Amino acid sequence: MWDDYFAKDDAIRERYYAEAQDMRNESLMADEQSEYMGKVYNAGFGDDWQAYESYFKQLNQDIQQFEGEQNNG
Repeated sequence: MWDDYFAKDDAIRERYYAEAQDMRNESLMADEQSEYMGKVYNAGFGDDWQAYESYFKQLNQDIQQFEGEQNNG
């Protein structure tokens, strides 16, 4: 009898702990998303994160190409 009683309490505590952990994780993800979108906005791309990503991908390729030309030239 007591084992069932305490096991039920343990299950409830574990469930609430898991739910609280999920809420903390969601909050962290929302904070990271907000910070990232702030960077996108501050870089002049508004809310167009795809243009932001594309711009920096192209910039990285240009830098690598330039460095390659400097090392070979």
